[in-house]
Amino acid sequence: MIPRIFHLPIILSLSMAAASIAPFAGAPLTASAHTRLQARPVQAAAPQSAVWAAQVGPAPSVPLHSVVAGTPATATYTLAQMASVTEIVLRGVSPSYFLFVPNPEEWKLTGLTLHLKVTHSSVLTADSTLTVEVNDTPVASLKLTAENVGPTTWDVTVPPELLVGEALAVKFNGYLRISDNVCADVENVANWARIDAASTADYAFERLDYQPELARFPYPFVRNRSLATDNAVLVVPQDATGPELVPALYLAGVLNQRATWRGLKLYTLAPSELTDASRSDYDLILVGRSDRLDLIRQVGSAWPLQVGADGSFVDAAGQPVAPDTGVVMLISSPWSPGHALMAVTGKTDTAVLNAARAVRQTEFANLARGKYALIPSAPDSGAPGKELTDWSATTFQSLGYSDETVNGLGKHSVHYVLDMPNSRVPESLQVTVLFSHSPFVTTDRSYFVISANGIPQAGTYLTKDNEKQATWEVTIPGSQLVPGRNAIDLLFDLHLPDYEACDDLYLDRAWGVIHSGTSLSAKFSGAAPRADLANFPVPFDSGAMIVMPGQPTPNERASAFQLYSELGKQLGVRTQGLEVITADQASPDKLTDRNIIMLGLPARIPLMFEALKSAPVHFDGGTRSLQTSSLKLAVADGESVGVIEELQSPWGKSATVMVITGTDDQGVGRAALLLVDPAMSSRLKGDVAIVDARGLLTSLDSRGPAPVTVLPSTSTSITLVQYLLMGVLVLAALALTVILIRRRRSAA
Repeated sequence: MIPRIFHLPIILSLSMAAASIAPFAGAPLTASAHTRLQARPVQAAAPQSAVWAAQVGPAPSVPLHSVVAGTPATATYTLAQMASVTEIVLRGVSPSYFLFVPNPEEWKLTGLTLHLKVTHSSVLTADSTLTVEVNDTPVASLKLTAENVGPTTWDVTVPPELLVGEALAVKFNGYLRISDNVCADVENVANWARIDAASTADYAFERLDYQPELARFPYPFVRNRSLATDNAVLVVPQDATGPELVPALYLAGVLNQRATWRGLKLYTLAPSELTDASRSDYDLILVGRSDRLDLIRQVGSAWPLQVGADGSFVDAAGQPVAPDTGVVMLISSPWSPGHALMAVTGKTDTAVLNAARAVRQTEFANLARGKYALIPSAPDSGAPGKELTDWSATTFQSLGYSDETVNGLGKHSVHYVLDMPNSRVPESLQVTVLFSHSPFVTTDRSYFVISANGIPQAGTYLTKDNEKQATWEVTIPGSQLVPGRNAIDLLFDLHLPDYEACDDLYLDRAWGVIHSGTSLSAKFSGAAPRADLANFPVPFDSGAMIVMPGQPTPNERASAFQLYSELGKQLGVRTQGLEVITADQASPDKLTDRNIIMLGLPARIPLMFEALKSAPVHFDGGTRSLQTSSLKLAVADGESVGVIEELQSPWGKSATVMVITGTDDQGVGRAALLLVDPAMSSRLKGDVAIVDARGLLTSLDSRGPAPVTVLPSTSTSITLVQYLLMGVLVLAALALTVILIRRRRSAA
């Protein structure tokens, strides 16, 4: 057998429409009568000795992959875990609610029972009902009566023949009446039913055998059809040095880059921290030289390649693998056949780095086949992925949205999320809306409105002229848009001309459609947003050098994994534009005109002292000093603090340096957490952030406030100062009067 060797010369570009979106992992879309929901992940227990974990939480009732293949098993999830909702509320006469539930590919579903906690209005009439559909097939209906006002548990068993497909489309249909006037019922707020998010679903399944296949990477470490948060463990050499951690950082980046919105909890362990439970309950990736990881040699013949006692490899043809050739292998775990064991390794540090750089390329899975791949040299990744400076003819369909139909009287809002480049300032967004509507709606009361980020931008009446596949062009100015995520809402307000003739059939005549061919064309200015901690990861999204200590402490190691994983989530394919080096590898030549992130204590990264010369905040022992254009202040208190500063690079006028450091090792960890914890990162602004052991955060802009336009005032109101001056004049006049009166009396 001839070994498969990969050469990966890759030039990357990022298009906002590059990825297809599955219904259970796609962009959020909501509508009052037709709603797609994202699901909330089930939490899993962390390995007890985890060096770093993105998240920690309780385990689900049954681990997804820990059941022996072919053995019947059950697992229970709540709607809150399966779908990103606090509760499901149905309003109006004929409301409906969609959610898509993944069908895990490692399961053969044998049963599904829903236990729905239903509450409804006490004034509903006796003919009100609630119906559940699965994959467009009705499976059960409930009559809503005074006896089950609630909360009532309604058990719904889904027929086995409907448990097919990558996702199960679950739809709740209501028929809610409180009077004989159906049109009045539409707008009456007392007309409602609710399904609690604590409702549960019992899954019955048999786990299928795991079949290792590199072409499916990052599966099974990232499972697109999982019901739970994905979990994986990276095993690195004992007391790993900085260079040994770099390949593991690349793996952390690509796994977080490819993770679904349900999330990924990634742990790093040294071999001594790997317990029997960790081996049996988690998918493992061994990252490091074969002579530094005894586990690689211990697995022995289970690998597709022979591993020598000295850490060398022999390919399937019996030929020795060159020392600097990277080796990637994937097998079923010998400790738990339902899990995967992967090795990203080689005989030398260069080999391991080559393997990790190959695996982090999105094209790796397109080329790889089988259980192993040999990487003879470092992939040429070319320039980092770039964001487009304009969108030309991007459609809702290319963003993962289909035609959206709304039915019934009143307001129906459909919500779209647009992820524009973080590193560009939008000048305008041209939206060409394709829509249709019922010919029966009134032309003087029914209308269509487009809003950007919650602010209405334009509207049009629904008439005979725009009834079928109409085109409506709207230009949204840049002042209504922001770099990064923007929201576009399209609102139908539908009315019929004659309420007197209102009945169920008449009500169904009100409808509108937003077609997926609706297109977007955005223009961006050449300027980047102002460098600011609030805009992180800008400007590092266009490529950066990350510098860490050569012998990292546990906190520095954990911080590096946290930071790189977060960058993987936020940058996606552009993570490939990030390069990690250690302090002993850094030199002014390597840092010239590069955006740089330095992470660690200054004493452990000598070039950090050069970067900090122009920093507004300096610290020496327990003393911190702040120097701006208008202030110089020093404080000594001995507190342990973490500090983030964003500076102009001393090695390039157009480049930025971010320093993540602290007064001690714990401070470095707290500083890195500011960029990872959403509750903290949302509070960052300016160019300096300081956090102490209590979590007290100070975020400031030492450069002064950004320019603010002040409108001239035409107000004639009297200010406080004017009142004071008038008071002084009055008192002076009174005093002068008293003096004059006394003089006159004295003279008399």
